[in-house]
Amino acid sequence: MVTTDFLEKYAQIDQLMMELWGTTLQGFSDSTYARAYQNGSSLGYRRGKTDGARRAKGLDGPARPRGRPKLLDDGTLAWMDAEVTKLQAGGLCFNEAVREFIEPLEKGAKKLGHHVIPISTAKRRLHERRRKKTV
Repeated sequence: MVTTDFLEKYAQIDQLMMELWGTTLQGFSDSTYARAYQNGSSLGYRRGKTDGARRAKGLDGPARPRGRPKLLDDGTLAWMDAEVTKLQAGGLCFNEAVREFIEPLEKGAKKLGHHVIPISTAKRRLHERRRKKTV
């Protein structure tokens, strides 16, 4: 239950805040929370809460991210689409053009010990991209 004494003190706090900072206590806290949210503090809070729960269970290290990582970002996909289109203009069909584009990448990646996306995945992603462009 809120007493009149509490309301009077709250009004005094608002007066002092207005004199010192030019805003009420509520406005000050709202702007503080908004600034923290814009700076990403809420994300840190969520991660900290998750990591704290993991530590309480005796698990070390941060939680693993969930979901599949994106194999091809939009820039890489656009570059691949442009190169495959050039190869198709040279007379190759779509499947041959994708294979012609990916095979040298696979050879170089194997020498370096890296992984390249499978040709079937590249074909599927290019088909999806081209369908979106026509729609």
